[in-house]
Amino acid sequence: MSDRLPLASALPPAGKTVPPFGPTSLSYSPPPLAGGGKGEGSGAAGTEVERRHNPIELLDDPASVLAIDTPSPYPLPRGEGKDERLSREGQRERHVAFQPHDLLRVEPAVMAELARNLPDWAAASLITAPWVVVRRALPFDGLLPVGIRGSGRSERCAAWLSPGAVVERRTPEDLAAARAWQGHRRLAEIPALAALDAVATLLDGWNWGPAGSVGFEFATGQPTANSDSDLDIILRASSRLGSGEARRLLTALATLPIRADVAMETPLGACSLAEIAAGGLAVVKTPTGPRLVRDPWAEPA
Repeated sequence: MSDRLPLASALPPAGKTVPPFGPTSLSYSPPPLAGGGKGEGSGAAGTEVERRHNPIELLDDPASVLAIDTPSPYPLPRGEGKDERLSREGQRERHVAFQPHDLLRVEPAVMAELARNLPDWAAASLITAPWVVVRRALPFDGLLPVGIRGSGRSERCAAWLSPGAVVERRTPEDLAAARAWQGHRRLAEIPALAALDAVATLLDGWNWGPAGSVGFEFATGQPTANSDSDLDIILRASSRLGSGEARRLLTALATLPIRADVAMETPLGACSLAEIAAGGLAVVKTPTGPRLVRDPWAEPA
């Protein structure tokens, strides 16, 4: 058993050294590595969760674990399910297919192991929604860099997950293609959700999708967005986008009643649409750290 790849871990294997939380394009500030003290990184909401129950005890209860094994409430678009829903065997061999911002549903059988070294609020969050988001960092010993989100911005932590522990994958593009916001029960109360029809029209022809709290809510069914939430958008751009076209796109998005934060995924990494529109140097987030470049499409990876 000693040479078997762990299914999930909040800490790297013994004797290994890695950065505490690799460079990331998530919409929140990188927290310390998960594990350590009780309630690490937790805010008021996390404290309330600790008073209600012991998350580790719930995770050790088979009935509780089985109760969280629920798929995404939003089906994949017709014709994409076979390619996009990776098989268990394929995930072990094709972990490189996972990209930052992908949302991954965790197999219930490994939930207790994943939560063992996490703050209580993170373990409780996984009980409510057994989903993690892929971070922008290099895999470590075959494990995926993932992030766990709680109920507030102060509740974010890092963990490592085996591709074999993933039972469902939802990309931002999946959510856009499925029009996950249409008919959503909170459409009228959350402006960022209500704006997505207009965004879909503006980005028609682009490879894009919602991320952040909005994307997480669509994938999991949990109410993570609020009335003040910005709309985080991932825009895949394998080909060069000129500053003029970027400005036109930025101007169109500025007419929306909410703030849209657009991250462009280039072959090198992620950069802000606003920086491309401004021209000149741009900061690109890569798996090994941020880089200041003149052209994200010309710089070698």
